[in-house]
Amino acid sequence: MRPRDFAVDPSYLIGTELLQWLAVIAGSAVLFLWVTTLLRNGRAGWYLTRHTCLDILRTRLYWVITGFALVASLVCVLLMFLLAYPDMQREGISGVELVAGAYLMGDTPRNVPTPDDPVAAARDLKEGVTLLTSIFLQALYVFFGSLLAIFIGMGLLANELERRSIYTLISKPLDRMMIFFGKLGGSFLSLVVYAFVVWAFDASLLAYFGLGVRLNILPAFVVAALVPMILASLTLAISTRTWALVAGFLSIVLMFTSNNVGTGIQSIILKQMLRVPAEKADWYFLLMPPQRPVGLYSVNFLIEDPLTRFFVSRAFPLTNDPAILALPVLYLSIILLFAWWSFRKQEFN
Repeated sequence: MRPRDFAVDPSYLIGTELLQWLAVIAGSAVLFLWVTTLLRNGRAGWYLTRHTCLDILRTRLYWVITGFALVASLVCVLLMFLLAYPDMQREGISGVELVAGAYLMGDTPRNVPTPDDPVAAARDLKEGVTLLTSIFLQALYVFFGSLLAIFIGMGLLANELERRSIYTLISKPLDRMMIFFGKLGGSFLSLVVYAFVVWAFDASLLAYFGLGVRLNILPAFVVAALVPMILASLTLAISTRTWALVAGFLSIVLMFTSNNVGTGIQSIILKQMLRVPAEKADWYFLLMPPQRPVGLYSVNFLIEDPLTRFFVSRAFPLTNDPAILALPVLYLSIILLFAWWSFRKQEFN
């Protein structure tokens, strides 16, 4: 099914099977380079990865952004459960109406069957509030994680050049591939720490206000982590060819223009105002970080109720097919291969 204009997915241009094969080939190439580099450099490679992660975790900015993510999550949960939830109870809204209406934007389904038992009806509404809150929390997790990833990517090489420690690394018995993958691996580990901290905090909030521990947000967070990883790699790749501030600025612009809202606005401008043919416009979107496929698959873990899924799928083509992640994996792999090649060619004399 072709998506609506406000949520562009240009992966159909390449073809599903070809896209999957390209993702497997490019991803395997990155894994092969990474593993062989670690094996060739031994303990020194693992030490560099661990040291990079700890160095990032010691920075104040890392915990400032993480703190903002936790505060935003707390505010979101308090607003949903302490302000919105009582109003919804008084208006008799069902859980399906709540979640589907938020997605369909004004096309809220009416006369959705709700349990006759008041206790069951209250539980149904609370499940809907919990689900919608989980979706909001995931969006906050990706937003602040993306900002954190960009700032991490900016500093991977810039900090080493500023402290002139890059020359010390080059002089050691480490090949350049290990320096690159060690720094990259350390940044990914720091993003794992961020994801675990935010997930533990969000899960605890939902357990307190909601219907118990929501384990389904864990796989949703794991899949959604692809977006920060892509943006961190993209920032690193750009920083190998220009200044760190320029790389960070360009990545932030791409971060906002490649999400659902950004692609929706650009799609309206290109396809409706400028009358650019849909296929030509989608080639343009193919160059952007593919946030939307990641979002469609990660949200899939949260929406389990068949009726809710039916109404939500009217606005967004939800899928439980992991093939939708082929485009993000391919994009990430190409960025990493380019960054690795660019780093090998860079002169530090």
